[in-house]
Amino acid sequence: MAEGFTRHLDEESTSMSEPLMNLCSSSKMQPIRDLISKVATTNTTVLLRGESGVGKEVVARAIHKASPRNGKQFLKVNCAALPGELLESELFGHEKGAFTGAYRQKPGKFEAAHQGTLLLDEIGEMPLRLQAKLLHVLQDGEFSRVGGEKIIDTDVRLIAATNRDLEASMRAHQFREDLYYRLNVIEIRIPPLRERREEIASLVDFFLRKFNAQYGRAVEIPPRTCWSCTSAAVSPGFAGAGSEPQHPAKRRSASGFLIMINYSPESVAPADSGLYRDAFRIASAWVRSPVRQRS
Repeated sequence: MAEGFTRHLDEESTSMSEPLMNLCSSSKMQPIRDLISKVATTNTTVLLRGESGVGKEVVARAIHKASPRNGKQFLKVNCAALPGELLESELFGHEKGAFTGAYRQKPGKFEAAHQGTLLLDEIGEMPLRLQAKLLHVLQDGEFSRVGGEKIIDTDVRLIAATNRDLEASMRAHQFREDLYYRLNVIEIRIPPLRERREEIASLVDFFLRKFNAQYGRAVEIPPRTCWSCTSAAVSPGFAGAGSEPQHPAKRRSASGFLIMINYSPESVAPADSGLYRDAFRIASAWVRSPVRQRS
């Protein structure tokens, strides 16, 4: 289910980002929305910070949509998902024969996102060698493909996102200080869901309507049940933004709702999660559950 969820977001994140951003209407998010409108018109790099699952990609897409670049590509690369060699090729492309398996020339994301926006998620996981190459791109606006000598100019608005303490990484010599200051021209810190509890019911309702349409159902969640879910999800023992629901503390935080709908926690919580993932799973479980106890 985790892979299915990731694929689902990759396919539909563009169409989902605007309504999801509209649902981020709590008082904690209003300064974020104001800052988005201000930085969108500039070309400066932006560093998005916050716990896993707080909606960093949603904010990044909102910046792109409000910018003069919104008619061009918005692309995302997860720096933690690929080993260093493959990440370099993914970002900068490669020439035929550059390494074993490079049977043809392949442009990278910096070329594909030309005049658009590129989101580098989990930037704190990027290897130091690649950090130096990224710094060069930010300074000079040019790069070469892996195994190539041709200099390629690039015009990309870069947004980076992380849930790591980059300052601690710099002290541990795991993240370059010069790259940090290049990325951190504008910093946006996104608060966790436990500080935005008034958004939870609307998020669950959003995904419920989406799954009703997807599965051809007409399921409704009684308001009392939904608020039970809300209070459980933001209980004092809730540690973060909804991350890692397989962890016992997170599983307990969701159990009140999941037991009410006779749906086992194991069936909806197999992998890393977060704000939108939890709402996604809750709505999906409710719509697809063969037996629902609604009293």
